[in-house]
Amino acid sequence: MPKFTLSITAHVGNDAMLICSREYNFNRTALYKENPVFRMICDLMPCIDTWDEDDGDDRPGTSYCQYTHYEPGTDNYLLAAWNDIDEETGTIKL
Repeated sequence: MPKFTLSITAHVGNDAMLICSREYNFNRTALYKENPVFRMICDLMPCIDTWDEDDGDDRPGTSYCQYTHYEPGTDNYLLAAWNDIDEETGTIKL
């Protein structure tokens, strides 16, 4: 069965911390007509109003997409990533 994950991590200096992680048994991006990853991120983190698309494709059916939010005036950021999980290894597909 296919699995997908949406994770949000905080990167402060040389440290990283997992803020949120959700796994899905289907590609949830197919439920949206446009910008599905962005919409899922905004649902999980409504307090953040600026996300910049960083990598991948934000379209229905995508298996990879990343967004970032940088704290103004710093190098600290949030990274939101949508990934397909390899069924055999349980790791993110690259």
